[in-house]
Amino acid sequence: RECLNFSLSKQASDLMAALREHRTLPSGSVIFLANELEQLIDGLRKALGAADDLSQADVDTGRAGEVLARLRQLLETGSLGAADLARSEEALLRAVLGQERWRGFQRYVNTFSFEKAMPLLPPQQVALR
Repeated sequence: RECLNFSLSKQASDLMAALREHRTLPSGSVIFLANELEQLIDGLRKALGAADDLSQADVDTGRAGEVLARLRQLLETGSLGAADLARSEEALLRAVLGQERWRGFQRYVNTFSFEKAMPLLPPQQVALR
């Protein structure tokens, strides 16, 4: 297991270096790391007994609208900040999107497939009623 952790760490480090240096990213390694990260996060949630933090009824619609607008902007421009924002606002986004759409959205964002993530966001005019 320690060898696998070292390998994941090295691959993640190599990927970050490639991003910083604007080198072409090998899609296989991005997808592999995203899948590993997703499994790790799922395992942590299960271990911690994490449940959905918010229901749709609990969502602050004003704040959610701001988050969705910012996220849309980051996705449209291809900014890596989209992944950071999605992670930091996970509970809110899960409540707005629903668990199943959230998983698909999260997978696309984590693999930098921003153009595939965009359609999973609710349309701006009906995002939060």
